[in-house]
Amino acid sequence: MGMTTGDNNRFLRFWYEINDKKIGMKYRFYNKGGEYRRWFGNLNYVIDWDNNGMKVREFKGSTIRNDTYYFHKGISWSLITSSVSSFRSTEHIECVYGDAGPACFPTNNLFYYTLGLLNSKQTEVFLQLMNPTINLSSGVTALIPYIFSKKISME
Repeated sequence: MGMTTGDNNRFLRFWYEINDKKIGMKYRFYNKGGEYRRWFGNLNYVIDWDNNGMKVREFKGSTIRNDTYYFHKGISWSLITSSVSSFRSTEHIECVYGDAGPACFPTNNLFYYTLGLLNSKQTEVFLQLMNPTINLSSGVTALIPYIFSKKISME
């Protein structure tokens, strides 16, 4: 799971509230889940990540998890869904992953294969059978069965 700020009002802003010259410097995109959207999107928030997130890291209420994956290309989804799940690429937007926007990080050669599989009708049916709740944790997502073609390198 990703980080918890402990105080979203203090650390998060909508991207359009910030001078665009500060995004990528002081502010970084924050993956917070969001509405149903497949393939790309829902990166509406930025987080004050000045000086490697020093203010967030020093805040007593925050919890930093798996920070070695921050700013890596991943596939994200919303932890809470009201119906069908949707999976999105963060390939072109480096971001901090929040706890409501879990992600997986397939290798480059399996990235699009995994994104396509996760957004397939078969995965939708499987998730409805395996997980009839509104929460879609990374543990449940890891149970999705898959078969790799021998033509796909496993590097």
